[in-house]
Amino acid sequence: MKKVTAVFLTGVLCMATLCMTACGNQGDVSQGYSASDLAEDITSIAGSENPQDNAQSNSAEASDFSIGRMEGRTYINDYFDFYCALDNNWDIASEEELMEAYYTLHASWQQSSEGIESISWDDASIKTALDKSPLDIQVLTAKGMSRTLTVMIRKTDLSSQEEYDQYLDDYVQSLTTQYTAMSGNAEVAVDTIMFKGQEETCINSAIPTGDQIIYQTVMFIHKDGYCATVMAINSVGYEENQTFFDWFGAAEDAVIIEAVPEVQYEVDYLLGSVEENVYTNEALGFRFEGDASCQYASVEELQANEGKAYDKETLNKLLKWGHNVAVAKVKMPNGGFELAMYRRDAEYTPGVMVRGNEELMIQEFEDGMYSSFETYCEQVEVTRCSQESIGEVPVAGVDVKGFYPTTGEWKYMRTLFIQSDDFFGCVMMNAGSEEDLQAMTDLFVKTEAK
Repeated sequence: MKKVTAVFLTGVLCMATLCMTACGNQGDVSQGYSASDLAEDITSIAGSENPQDNAQSNSAEASDFSIGRMEGRTYINDYFDFYCALDNNWDIASEEELMEAYYTLHASWQQSSEGIESISWDDASIKTALDKSPLDIQVLTAKGMSRTLTVMIRKTDLSSQEEYDQYLDDYVQSLTTQYTAMSGNAEVAVDTIMFKGQEETCINSAIPTGDQIIYQTVMFIHKDGYCATVMAINSVGYEENQTFFDWFGAAEDAVIIEAVPEVQYEVDYLLGSVEENVYTNEALGFRFEGDASCQYASVEELQANEGKAYDKETLNKLLKWGHNVAVAKVKMPNGGFELAMYRRDAEYTPGVMVRGNEELMIQEFEDGMYSSFETYCEQVEVTRCSQESIGEVPVAGVDVKGFYPTTGEWKYMRTLFIQSDDFFGCVMMNAGSEEDLQAMTDLFVKTEAK
């Protein structure tokens, strides 16, 4: 599900950029716009209270035009007068990555690339490129777990409230059409959002995907014939996007978050190791004292099953963002277990099983497991097993059992939640009887996390 969401978020971002272009640039529409162009114009629609005040002459020199700058993990744009400070939970694209995205956009939508390949990452060069092309350029892109925050700049020609209102209407209609085609249903509407302490116009979109909904908020800031678009996307709700917008403030009040080198954990440390049928996970601090009947999945099998690369860079990024990563799978004659690990951050604790306090976490999991079992089973029962332990250490857990009418058998599952200073683990065991489930639990021994 996390993988699907990440891919869908990328599609939503591209589609939004596409819709912007089609709605906004009135002057060049005669040549026809593709999806990317449409996204661009969305960018120009608007966050200003009155475009007549902000969207001054398109021919203005705008000598103070700026694409902004990064100071540590803080993006500052004095021209549009805002900053955004991002903590270590976000991966911030480099200048090289932003330029590559711009080149790709031009190539994808067959825009004239004359002079584009030679532009450099400076105000004058980017301004010249924007003046030549209807496409926007990303000046800040940050990604996290099922969330994206982007700032884009483009040339615009909106100069009146009437044009602005029409642009909003066209944008809503374009997004509704495109997102409905993507997901089968979508809700797109003009709304408001708090930005720098003021209520501003925005466009909110809710796009269903599988059993989740992707929420997108787009806001526009106009000045001197240029437009900065702030776009937030997540899979939690519009309130989450508001949280992201709350990180913006006036440029002169910029709070600098220093870049801190991140710890990169080795693959073997994260996945654990097996010696003489005993599985040990030092990151979470426990071992499973299996015997010759245990069949442990190899790294290649884990990678193939999860559809994720199990290299150092990928695993660390997934865990940083709060994705679950299957680090161990064991088959036994009477059952087996799977261990999924989440990276847990003190400030941001993503993932269904790590949101909020422990009581809320367990309740959410109970509800989810009941719904899952109810799909296939009869007589479903869900209970707490908070007294269960790994060795001598009590851990929180949930027991689920259900009767499979197709096979005439009962299925038993136990989930235990293990935490260390840096990680959160979820051990899901299944067996054919309560006795086998308990026998498996008794094979876990707590050790010191390293």
